[in-house]
Amino acid sequence: MLFARVSPIMRDEAMKDQLLISEKAKAILASRKAIIAEKKLDFTYQEESSILLFKIDSLQKYALPYQQIERVIPFQQVTYVPGAAPIFLGIIYYNTEVWPVISCARLFQIQNEESISSFILCKKGMQQLALSVHEVLDQMTMQNSEELTHFANEQVMDGNTYIRGIYRTDIAIIDIEAIFNVVKKFSVI
Repeated sequence: MLFARVSPIMRDEAMKDQLLISEKAKAILASRKAIIAEKKLDFTYQEESSILLFKIDSLQKYALPYQQIERVIPFQQVTYVPGAAPIFLGIIYYNTEVWPVISCARLFQIQNEESISSFILCKKGMQQLALSVHEVLDQMTMQNSEELTHFANEQVMDGNTYIRGIYRTDIAIIDIEAIFNVVKKFSVI
């Protein structure tokens, strides 16, 4: 028969089972964690992005990166919401969820009569909205290394700009973050 002798391991009180991290290092890690959680810092760089091309009126092409799009759905009846801000057309119901509808024509101050054929559904955390568009055109690949053109006299609503820039001279890349911020300001979503 074999007997094993078991003896307890003696430890010094100063020894602990945790990493030795200074308070400064903890603060740096906490701030990095917050930045990453807000997705302000992206550690992955892609040379190209897929974008969805669409029109709000019959002239200008607009685009949104696919990472910002939840789904594209055909036109459906919009329920009017009394007292809502002018950029809101109302709400739609999709998959048992309520989506506030943003009038892109009003947002970009387009004077022509609005003709809607589709909605682009976008989500950011718990926020969600539907952008009304005249026509969905195509998908294309955007080279992230190409610079976007910016205009000083760009028309804006409430002092905000909703265009990140112009890609290849004729495609306005929409800044969905700015649209979510203005929607949040109106406390609709």
